[in-house]
Formats: sequence, C-alpha cells, structure tokens
Amino acid sequence: MLQAILMKKVISVVMEKIAKKHRIKKLQDYVEKDNELDIQVKQQQKTIGRQGKTIEENEKEIAIMKNEISALKEIAHAPQEYVCCKNCGCKIAKIKNK
Repeated sequence: MLQAILMKKVISVVMEKIAKKHRIKKLQDYVEKDNELDIQVKQQQKTIGRQGKTIEENEKEIAIMKNEISALKEIAHAPQEYVCCKNCGCKIAKIKNK
C-alpha cells in the first residue's frame, strides 16, 4: 500500500520534470483540456438535444390536434347548400321539401 502511493508520487514528479525539460506541458494541455472547438461542439449538442425534445413535443401536440379535428368532423353538420335568387342574384339557403 505504502509502496503504491510512493510509486505514484515518484512517477508524477518524474513526469513533471520531463515535461518541463521537453516542454510537453503545452501539448498535454492541448490534448487533455477542452479547447474552443470542443466547447462549441458541446454547446451545439445541448442545443440539438433541446430542439429534439421540442420537436417530439410538437409532434405529440399535432397528433392530439388531428384527433380533435377528426372528432369535430364527425359531429359537424353537413355543409349548407345554397341557391342563387332569381331576382337579385344573392345566395339563399336551399330548403328541402318534405
């Protein structure tokens, strides 16, 4: 246990010395840390995720509205038939003879 902790410390100190000597620190930062493009990609992924949720919600609302429209069509009355008046030319509702 103590040997493992000691080895980790020794390895980290040796790596730091090598990094300083060979100027690898900047390369490690570039590889390990997020740069501007990584940040932009993450933001775009979040935006795409939000837009996907919005699209799903809109599709659900559209399906509900289609069902409501079909239900309203079933209970709606038939369209009124009109006839043109011979005297003035205006539309008059056609009356069905009994």
